[in-house]
Amino acid sequence: MSGPTYVCLSKALVRRRMLAALSMYFCVTTVLCERLPVDENELEEASADRPANDLDAAKASAAASQDAAGKVLETAPLLPALSLKASSALALADHENISHTSAEAVQKASAASSSSKARVSAQTQARQKAAMHRLFARRTSEAAHEGHVSVIAHGRQHRWDLGNDYSSDGEAREEEDDGSESMARNQRLTDDQRKQMRVLEQELDSSHPANTGGVLSSVAEQPMLLAVAGGIGASVGNTGSINFDRDLIRRMKMQDLVVMCLLLFVYYATLSFSACLAHRQAANRSRVKFYADPRMYISTADQAEEIAFLEAFNQKPKQVHLRVTGYLPVTNNFPGSFFWRDGLYAVAFSFALDLTPWVARTSFRQPEDTDDEDAPEAGVPSEDLRKLRSFLAEDTNDMAIVEMRKTITWPCWEELAMNIKHRVRQAGFQGVINIDRTEQEDMCIYKNTQWANFMHGKALKVLLALSVVGWLFYVPYMWLRCTHLHVNCAHSIKISISEFWPFIVEGLGANGFLVGEAPQAVFPAQRENSVEAESSDDDTNANRTNSD
Repeated sequence: MSGPTYVCLSKALVRRRMLAALSMYFCVTTVLCERLPVDENELEEASADRPANDLDAAKASAAASQDAAGKVLETAPLLPALSLKASSALALADHENISHTSAEAVQKASAASSSSKARVSAQTQARQKAAMHRLFARRTSEAAHEGHVSVIAHGRQHRWDLGNDYSSDGEAREEEDDGSESMARNQRLTDDQRKQMRVLEQELDSSHPANTGGVLSSVAEQPMLLAVAGGIGASVGNTGSINFDRDLIRRMKMQDLVVMCLLLFVYYATLSFSACLAHRQAANRSRVKFYADPRMYISTADQAEEIAFLEAFNQKPKQVHLRVTGYLPVTNNFPGSFFWRDGLYAVAFSFALDLTPWVARTSFRQPEDTDDEDAPEAGVPSEDLRKLRSFLAEDTNDMAIVEMRKTITWPCWEELAMNIKHRVRQAGFQGVINIDRTEQEDMCIYKNTQWANFMHGKALKVLLALSVVGWLFYVPYMWLRCTHLHVNCAHSIKISISEFWPFIVEGLGANGFLVGEAPQAVFPAQRENSVEAESSDDDTNANRTNSD
């Protein structure tokens, strides 16, 4: 074999061997650096648990392959020089030695790399399988815990024997160890109870939607109705499931709200029924069409005519008085004292003189005409008469009110007041004397209708007070519907000061008016009766003397 041809063959063989060694090196490196399809925690655990022998073997195989490749690379540039200087026999012998050496090195490296690759792949697969098993077991345990923790906690609370459906193997072994004592404490569940618990857990689990089919499908679609109609158990406590506890709390709140609404409904229904009874009792079959305030008057009218109305309600005022009050200045902390006119005063005496017997209507036509004072329309202005006539004929508002405003006049009454003050001061009183009289009296007249009697009655006002919110509607309604017609009526006191003074002069003193010492006022009718009584007494006395 010639020299150049041998050199070319040697170079080709060296290149082929070198490429094989490099490819083997890269394969080993790739296998060692391969990433397993597990999470970082598993890799850290696997790297911590990996034996040191595997790492040493991989490192030794990699070093052997690198040494073999280095030897080949070192011997490659020496081959042309040896072929040029030596003979063909020596070159062939050297080539056979070199090829034999390189082949042995490559075989050793390939054997070491293949064995290390097999070991690494087997260990990697084992670790990956173990990691996947651990991950699967972890996910399974978490799902089982999330799905059945509420049932397990409820079973532990009530000492139920949940069996293989809800309890783990460890709990089963513990129960077996307990023996007959634990079986005596626990209660066995029936198949129906287990089925109900499974359905309940499926409803609470988001991954298993509740069964909304069947007859109650429309109710199940309404969360509010389901919360109101659903039960909460005999006792509400920590069941171990957050979703179950929240659902129980939501049901309790919803049911409490419904109970409060029902109580309010029953309460207001009772008030409404009572109001209906009061409205029914307000109806009457009386012929009376108008009536005055029954708390103060007894006047009524059964005809909606002007004359009948004024004859019933245009009567003289019932309470007309001349009030006299004496005040004395006192010191602090005096019983009954009050602050008045920049000082402290106490009431020394107070009395009222009745003027009702001398009150009569005032005529606007002729003051001297006494016959006109007896007319029902006496004392009422013509404008007010026209308004009253229109009201009686045309008004249809049941809540309308006629207000008779009776004014009372007494000419020269100030002179009587001065005489009273002078008389009391002469008697020795040193305090302040205040004298006033009744100047006006108002009479409210209502329509005798069922609705008016019901709205003005006490029963409705009591019911409105019990309803709390009823006054918010009652007050605006009464303010809008209760219209007032004011009718002025003039009255006067038909007695002069000189005629009235003798009735009170003897009773006035420093302590007020002494009834026992004052002469009683004698009215015209009483005077006639007294004269007749005196004449009869005289006749009886004369008859006695004659008989004697």
